[in-house]
Amino acid sequence: MLSLNPTLLVLTALLALVLYYLLSLCSSNPTTNNNSRSRTFDRPRPLTPSNLKASTSLREIDEKMSRNAAAAALEQFAAITGATPRDAQRYLAKHKRVDVAVDAWFAEQGSRGPQVSTQKIGQLFDKYKDPEGDGETISVDGTIALCSELGVDPEDVGLLALAYELKSPSPGEWARKGWVDGLKALGVDNLDAFRTAVATLSSKLRTDAAYFSKVYNYTFTYVLPAGARSLGTETALAFWGILLPVARSTGAWPEKYDEWWSEYLTEKGMKGVSKDTWSMFLEFVKTIDGQFENYDETESWPSTIDDFVAYARERLGKT
Repeated sequence: MLSLNPTLLVLTALLALVLYYLLSLCSSNPTTNNNSRSRTFDRPRPLTPSNLKASTSLREIDEKMSRNAAAAALEQFAAITGATPRDAQRYLAKHKRVDVAVDAWFAEQGSRGPQVSTQKIGQLFDKYKDPEGDGETISVDGTIALCSELGVDPEDVGLLALAYELKSPSPGEWARKGWVDGLKALGVDNLDAFRTAVATLSSKLRTDAAYFSKVYNYTFTYVLPAGARSLGTETALAFWGILLPVARSTGAWPEKYDEWWSEYLTEKGMKGVSKDTWSMFLEFVKTIDGQFENYDETESWPSTIDDFVAYARERLGKT
């Protein structure tokens, strides 16, 4: 029989036990199994027709939601501002948020003035234009017809302010360009708005001294005949009759002094009123006291006003 070394047998048995133990540990190690599963789950899924279809559906849903949100924003912006769809798209594309876009809209529209129809303004002009002219002018007859429809006196002071705003070339006449540009700035494209604008301008003359001064000084040039350097006395008195009731509302100049001024110019036989006298007379009316006591002859008043003060003081002494 083959003789076996007992020591070798023992070592072989021990080695077998160790190998068995190690193999047992590897097969039962949960960390190894979890890592293996984790690596399996982390692998990207292959692109299959079903996966592609699901991804496309999600994108379509997102796009549809974005379109709905954009449409809602456009509708909200237009409802608040009254803007056209094109303007709504432009403002929202620029400002992104509805509230910011709305603020920007009203800020810009405020500086531009009210939105009106240029076509309607042109139709108003055509309604009153001179039928025998070149189609670019409203004559005195057209102005009288306009005043009749508005229910406005042709001598209403508000019409002088309107002439200033519309750059009227001469009393009772209107040029198309000044008409269109001026009415757009005033927000007028129909008779009701026109009537309101005249009343508003009339009120502004009474409450805004600086604006009244602009219209007052404009009136001299407005009614001055072509090539003339002074205004005919009768013409000047006629327009003072329209303007002075407003001017004296802020000073101590009584209504009877309007009559004294008219009588003085007539008695003196003045044939014309210079631009200097016209402009300085407004300051005189606004600053003089009721007895002419604060009048300073050493100041640079026109001689016509100097002489009138002497005339008025004499009349006051007799009354």
